[in-house]
Amino acid sequence: MTVGALASVAMASPAATTMPVRVPAGGLLENVRLRTLALIAHLTSGDLERVLDPLMSPLVWDLAHVAAYEDLWLCHRHGGRALLHPDLAALYDAFETPRALRGTLRLLDTAGALRYLEDVRERSLHVLSEKGPGDGTLVELVLRHELQHTETMRQAMARAGMLPAGEPPPGPTRGASLAFRSASAGLR
Repeated sequence: MTVGALASVAMASPAATTMPVRVPAGGLLENVRLRTLALIAHLTSGDLERVLDPLMSPLVWDLAHVAAYEDLWLCHRHGGRALLHPDLAALYDAFETPRALRGTLRLLDTAGALRYLEDVRERSLHVLSEKGPGDGTLVELVLRHELQHTETMRQAMARAGMLPAGEPPPGPTRGASLAFRSASAGLR
Protein backbone atom coordinates (compact mmCIF):
# COMPACT_ATOMS: atom_id res chain seq x y z
CA MET A 1 0.00 0.00 0.00
CA THR A 2 1.42 3.43 -0.90
CA VAL A 3 1.71 6.32 1.55
CA GLY A 4 -1.11 8.09 -0.33
CA ALA A 5 -3.37 5.04 -0.03
CA LEU A 6 -2.54 4.77 3.67
CA ALA A 7 -3.41 8.43 4.06
CA SER A 8 -6.90 7.98 2.68
CA VAL A 9 -7.50 5.05 5.05
CA ALA A 10 -6.14 6.94 8.05
CA MET A 11 -8.01 10.16 7.36
CA ALA A 12 -11.30 8.31 6.85
CA SER A 13 -10.93 6.21 9.99
CA PRO A 14 -11.81 7.54 13.44
CA ALA A 15 -9.52 4.82 14.79
CA ALA A 16 -6.58 6.72 13.30
CA THR A 17 -7.16 9.63 15.67
CA THR A 18 -8.34 7.83 18.80
CA MET A 19 -6.81 5.01 20.77
CA PRO A 20 -9.53 2.65 22.06
CA VAL A 21 -8.51 0.95 25.29
CA ARG A 22 -9.20 -2.60 24.08
CA VAL A 23 -7.30 -2.47 20.79
CA PRO A 24 -4.25 -4.78 20.84
CA ALA A 25 -0.87 -3.05 21.00
CA GLY A 26 -0.15 -3.84 17.33
CA GLY A 27 -3.43 -2.18 16.30
CA LEU A 28 -2.63 0.93 18.31
CA LEU A 29 0.82 1.13 16.77
CA GLU A 30 -0.69 0.78 13.30
CA ASN A 31 -3.32 3.47 13.91
CA VAL A 32 -0.70 5.97 15.04
CA ARG A 33 1.56 5.09 12.10
CA LEU A 34 -1.31 5.62 9.66
CA ARG A 35 -1.83 9.05 11.19
CA THR A 36 1.86 9.90 10.77
CA LEU A 37 1.94 8.77 7.15
CA ALA A 38 -1.34 10.52 6.35
CA LEU A 39 0.11 13.82 7.51
CA ILE A 40 3.02 13.65 5.05
CA ALA A 41 1.32 11.84 2.16
CA HIS A 42 0.97 14.98 0.03
CA LEU A 43 4.63 16.02 0.37
CA THR A 44 7.45 15.24 -2.03
CA SER A 45 10.71 13.62 -1.01
CA GLY A 46 12.33 17.02 -1.49
CA ASP A 47 9.89 18.56 1.00
CA LEU A 48 10.59 15.84 3.55
CA GLU A 49 14.36 16.09 3.18
CA ARG A 50 14.82 19.84 3.53
CA VAL A 51 14.49 22.17 6.48
CA LEU A 52 11.01 23.72 6.24
CA ASP A 53 11.62 26.19 9.04
CA PRO A 54 14.91 27.16 10.74
CA LEU A 55 13.47 26.24 14.15
CA MET A 56 12.57 22.72 13.07
CA SER A 57 14.27 19.52 11.87
CA PRO A 58 13.82 18.15 8.36
CA LEU A 59 10.72 15.94 8.49
CA VAL A 60 12.76 12.94 7.35
CA TRP A 61 14.83 13.27 10.55
CA ASP A 62 11.64 12.99 12.62
CA LEU A 63 10.57 9.88 10.71
CA ALA A 64 13.89 8.10 11.23
CA HIS A 65 14.03 9.30 14.86
CA VAL A 66 10.61 7.71 15.47
CA ALA A 67 11.98 4.44 14.06
CA ALA A 68 15.17 4.62 16.14
CA TYR A 69 13.20 5.32 19.33
CA GLU A 70 10.78 2.44 18.71
CA ASP A 71 13.70 0.13 17.99
CA LEU A 72 15.46 1.20 21.20
CA TRP A 73 12.48 0.80 23.52
CA LEU A 74 10.37 -2.02 22.06
CA CYS A 75 12.94 -4.15 20.24
CA HIS A 76 16.12 -3.57 22.25
CA ARG A 77 15.02 -2.80 25.81
CA HIS A 78 11.76 -4.80 25.90
CA GLY A 79 12.65 -7.51 23.38
CA GLY A 80 16.35 -7.91 24.20
CA ARG A 81 17.35 -7.66 20.54
CA ALA A 82 20.33 -5.79 19.14
CA LEU A 83 19.50 -2.45 17.54
CA LEU A 84 18.59 -2.81 13.88
CA HIS A 85 21.00 -0.02 12.86
CA PRO A 86 23.37 0.78 15.73
CA ASP A 87 25.26 3.02 13.30
CA LEU A 88 22.23 5.34 13.20
CA ALA A 89 21.63 5.50 16.96
CA ALA A 90 23.57 8.71 17.64
CA LEU A 91 22.38 10.47 14.47
CA TYR A 92 18.74 9.95 15.44
CA ASP A 93 19.19 10.56 19.17
CA ALA A 94 17.75 13.99 20.00
CA PHE A 95 20.35 14.58 22.73
CA GLU A 96 23.31 13.63 20.53
CA THR A 97 22.16 15.53 17.45
CA PRO A 98 20.93 19.05 18.27
CA ARG A 99 18.09 20.40 16.16
CA ALA A 100 20.21 23.22 14.75
CA LEU A 101 22.58 20.68 13.15
CA ARG A 102 20.05 18.22 11.73
CA GLY A 103 19.56 20.05 8.43
CA THR A 104 23.31 20.02 7.76
CA LEU A 105 23.86 16.29 8.32
CA ARG A 106 23.71 13.40 5.89
CA LEU A 107 20.38 11.84 6.89
CA LEU A 108 18.52 8.89 5.46
CA ASP A 109 16.59 9.90 2.37
CA THR A 110 12.80 9.56 2.34
CA ALA A 111 12.82 5.99 1.00
CA GLY A 112 15.43 4.99 3.58
CA ALA A 113 13.53 6.58 6.47
CA LEU A 114 10.25 4.93 5.42
CA ARG A 115 12.01 1.58 5.05
CA TYR A 116 13.56 2.05 8.52
CA LEU A 117 10.07 2.72 9.94
CA GLU A 118 8.72 -0.43 8.27
CA ASP A 119 11.62 -2.65 9.27
CA VAL A 120 11.49 -1.54 12.90
CA ARG A 121 7.72 -1.96 13.01
CA GLU A 122 8.03 -5.52 11.73
CA ARG A 123 10.57 -6.25 14.49
CA SER A 124 8.36 -4.57 17.12
CA LEU A 125 5.36 -6.66 16.15
CA HIS A 126 7.48 -9.83 16.37
CA VAL A 127 8.68 -8.81 19.83
CA LEU A 128 5.12 -8.07 20.97
CA SER A 129 3.85 -11.38 19.61
CA GLU A 130 6.67 -13.25 21.38
CA LYS A 131 6.83 -11.38 24.69
CA GLY A 132 3.51 -9.54 24.87
CA PRO A 133 3.31 -5.86 25.78
CA GLY A 134 4.40 -6.33 29.40
CA ASP A 135 2.52 -3.82 31.52
CA GLY A 136 1.99 -1.68 28.40
CA THR A 137 4.20 1.18 29.59
CA LEU A 138 6.76 0.87 26.79
CA VAL A 139 4.08 0.49 24.12
CA GLU A 140 2.41 3.64 25.42
CA LEU A 141 5.78 5.43 25.53
CA VAL A 142 6.41 4.58 21.87
CA LEU A 143 2.86 5.57 20.87
CA ARG A 144 3.02 8.91 22.64
CA HIS A 145 6.47 9.59 21.24
CA GLU A 146 5.31 9.07 17.67
CA LEU A 147 2.23 11.24 18.27
CA GLN A 148 4.50 13.95 19.69
CA HIS A 149 6.64 13.88 16.56
CA THR A 150 3.59 13.86 14.32
CA GLU A 151 2.59 17.10 16.04
CA THR A 152 6.12 18.50 15.73
CA MET A 153 6.11 17.70 12.01
CA ARG A 154 2.66 19.29 11.71
CA GLN A 155 4.01 22.46 13.32
CA ALA A 156 6.94 22.59 10.89
CA MET A 157 4.53 22.08 7.98
CA ALA A 158 2.21 24.81 9.30
CA ARG A 159 5.10 27.26 9.65
CA ALA A 160 6.03 26.52 6.02
CA GLY A 161 2.41 26.71 4.77
CA MET A 162 2.49 23.02 3.80
CA LEU A 163 -0.32 21.43 5.82
CA PRO A 164 -2.57 18.98 3.98
CA ALA A 165 -5.54 20.52 2.19
CA GLY A 166 -8.43 21.29 4.49
CA GLU A 167 -6.38 21.32 7.67
CA PRO A 168 -6.32 24.63 9.50
CA PRO A 169 -3.11 25.99 10.98
CA PRO A 170 -2.58 25.37 14.71
CA GLY A 171 -3.48 28.02 17.23
CA PRO A 172 -6.48 30.16 17.92
CA THR A 173 -8.49 31.76 15.18
CA ARG A 174 -8.29 35.54 14.84
CA GLY A 175 -11.54 35.96 16.76
CA ALA A 176 -10.42 33.72 19.58
CA SER A 177 -7.13 35.58 19.80
CA LEU A 178 -8.93 38.92 20.10
CA ALA A 179 -11.27 37.51 22.74
CA PHE A 180 -8.30 36.19 24.73
CA ARG A 181 -6.52 39.57 24.60
CA SER A 182 -9.68 41.33 25.74
CA ALA A 183 -10.17 38.91 28.61
CA SER A 184 -6.49 39.15 29.57
CA ALA A 185 -6.64 42.95 29.62
CA GLY A 186 -9.37 42.72 32.27
CA LEU A 187 -7.07 40.65 34.50
CA ARG A 188 -4.40 43.33 34.79
